[in-house]
Amino acid sequence: MKELQNEKRICQRKCLLAILDGPVGADFAKVGLMLCSFGKLFMHRRLLLASLSLPLLASCASRPSAPTLTGRWLQPVPGMPGAEQGFELLPDGSARSLSMVSLVYERWSSDGRTLVLAGKSVGNRQTIPFEERLLIVKLTETELRVRNGDFELAWHRAL
Repeated sequence: MKELQNEKRICQRKCLLAILDGPVGADFAKVGLMLCSFGKLFMHRRLLLASLSLPLLASCASRPSAPTLTGRWLQPVPGMPGAEQGFELLPDGSARSLSMVSLVYERWSSDGRTLVLAGKSVGNRQTIPFEERLLIVKLTETELRVRNGDFELAWHRAL
C-alpha cells in the first residue's frame, strides 16, 4: 500500500512538472494528474499520460512563434498619395506616433485579443487624454487589423 502511495506521488510530481514546463500539454498533464487520483485508473496512468501528451509535445516543437505587436505599423494617409502614418509599439509598453502631430501615442498594452492604445490628442489649444480599446481581428508578421465597433482599421508592418 505504501509503495502504491509513493507511485501516486511520483506520478503527481511528473504531471506537475509537465504543467510547469509550459503551456503546451498543460491540459493533458492536468488530465493525467486527475487520472492519477482515481484508484481504478492508477495502473494505466503512465500509458494514458504518455499517449495524450507526446503527440501534442511533438507538434509543439515545430510550431512557429506567434507574431508580435511590437514594431512600426503604418497605413496610407487619406488624401495624400504616397504618405503614410501610424505608430510604433515598443517592447517596454511605450508607444510613439509616426507622422501624426495631433495624435500623440504614449503607451500600449494587449491581452492577445485587444490592443489598448493610450496617449493624448493635441489641437485647438486643447490637450485631451484618450485610451482606445481595439479588438484584434488579424495579426500576422506583416498585417494588423483591428475593429472599434463597426469601424475596421488596417496597418502594415514597416520594415
